[in-house]
Amino acid sequence: MLIPEHCREVGIKDVDFPLNPESIVKAWKGERIYFRTKYLVLRSGDAHCVLGVKSTASAVMNDVDDIDIISLPDGTTWVEDGEIDVLSPTQLVRVALQHPGKTVVVKGAFDHVSFVKDPEVKRIRVFDVVPPASKLVSLVRSIADSQAISVAVDVEEDLVDMNVLAEDVKTEEILLPCEGDLATDKTVLYLAKGPDVSDATLIGCEFSRKVARELYGRDLPFIQMCPRRIVKGTDVPTIVKCCELQSGFQIDGNLAVVPWGAKTQDVAQAMERLLGGSESG
Repeated sequence: MLIPEHCREVGIKDVDFPLNPESIVKAWKGERIYFRTKYLVLRSGDAHCVLGVKSTASAVMNDVDDIDIISLPDGTTWVEDGEIDVLSPTQLVRVALQHPGKTVVVKGAFDHVSFVKDPEVKRIRVFDVVPPASKLVSLVRSIADSQAISVAVDVEEDLVDMNVLAEDVKTEEILLPCEGDLATDKTVLYLAKGPDVSDATLIGCEFSRKVARELYGRDLPFIQMCPRRIVKGTDVPTIVKCCELQSGFQIDGNLAVVPWGAKTQDVAQAMERLLGGSESG
């Protein structure tokens, strides 16, 4: 997949000659370009083409030493959509996939222009336990659609419903680490409030199990709900949360782990590393 690193690398030029290889080379070999320009979109009437341009000089304006024709008019599509952030690979690729086989040039928000050739999407699975609604899913979707990650991402949700876990509870009480709605006739208590318990099963993680042991002086019947411990099948890159991790992120093969209350930057860096983006080297 080819996407410019930044839209400032892309120049646009209206020309009055046919966009065929001979005319392009004749017109642009030796022409001057801005030092940041790595690509040119040429427009002749309704026709467009995309070039890679190189210069060995290092002034503000430099002569073009070499030209690479990335796409000619029959392989180039021009799209204007003011809702598209062209610095978001996911948003760019979403547009490009609507035009198979084409190099897609997008004029998006703020009239910024970039392009995609041979679009690729990387899949990520978010594995989490609900309710409440998954903050991790929300963060991953927001990051995938933003400038914070250098690859195009398709997000898959894999959510475990605690109501299903609660079906295995044999006691009259269910103890949860913190507040969350369960559709059950049993009494639901919350460990964070330090309630008295008589006949309770804890649906929680190892940390909440330790807290309960400290509070009640015994081990309660226990159902594991930590996403890190119950996740299965990581053939697809997967991201989970775990309260035993206090900050940052951890990578174990195809599994990324972020803190239970992960910040946006934790999740973004974990996704970048997990999906082999620019920060992974």
